[in-house]
Amino acid sequence: MSFLRDTPAELIALIFDNFSLREIILASHVCQSWRLIARTHPVFYGAARL
Repeated sequence: MSFLRDTPAELIALIFDNFSLREIILASHVCQSWRLIARTHPVFYGAARL
């Protein structure tokens, strides 16, 4: 799990750029830091309907 903890948030966000909304939601369940990154990703909050 050290790899997940040591990976910069910016790199994870770049990887998330290639994910669909469904994949970002799934990735948000990996760990707390990924959840935070996923929830602030444009694909995630862009899907919210007001």
